[in-house]
Parts: sequence; C-alpha cells; structure tokens
Amino acid sequence: MTNDVMDVSVENYLKAIYKIQMGSEGHVKTQGISEALKVSPAAVSDMLRKLSHKQYIQYAPYKGVLLTATGEALGRNIVRRHRVLELYLNKVLGFSWDQVHEEAERLEHAVSDKLIDRLEEVMGYPKFDPHGDPIPARDGKI
Repeated sequence: MTNDVMDVSVENYLKAIYKIQMGSEGHVKTQGISEALKVSPAAVSDMLRKLSHKQYIQYAPYKGVLLTATGEALGRNIVRRHRVLELYLNKVLGFSWDQVHEEAERLEHAVSDKLIDRLEEVMGYPKFDPHGDPIPARDGKI
C-alpha cells in the first residue's frame, strides 16, 4: 500500500498490533498496544475505533483486538520494510546494530515497496534482520 493512503500513525499501530499478535495467542489488549507505542490507553482506544472502521481490526469488548486479513498484511509489510531497512543500514551502510532501529523507524514510512524489494534483492534475500528477527517475505511467508 502506498504511504499517501495511510498515515504514519496508522502504520505504527498496525505494526505494533501485528508484532504483539504474532508473539501471543489470541486478542491484543489495549494496554499492550499502549505500552508498545508509549501512548495513553485513551489514545489507543481512539485509534482502535478508526482501525475498526477501516476494517483493519476486529474488536471484541473486554477481550481486545485481532487484525483482519487486510490489517495483518499491512502490519506485516511495515515490519518487513523496517527489518529490511535495518539490515541494509547495518550491512551495507555500516550503521551499528544499535543505531539502525531509529533510522529504520523514520524511513519505513517513506520508502516504496519497489525500493524495499530492490534492497532485499541486493542483499541476497536475507531471512533475518541485524537483531535476529525474521524478515517476512514479499509473499507474506516468514
């Protein structure tokens, strides 16, 4: 999805929910999202309403949220962008592994999927980022 369609905040929420959901079984709690993004639970609740309206999540009162297929694909793609960028910054540009996160955080919202595909190709289709986390493939496989 192009970045002019989604704003940075939506992308950050989908990425956070995706990462939490992949690391657990079941619904993602508002508190977990709040902690991951360092925002208030009230701010999370507001954004969850927007994400639900856009059909990126399913909300179950008192249980939390689950990503829809669309929301999961978008969240996974943002994670993919971030991890490819981290690896490129580390392996090709020589940033230390503890510097790459903040740079990738800024860049993940600005680059195209075409650029990410090319970076991945140049690096030989890596499977893991510099921190050892798996990089989702373009087709969604991890």
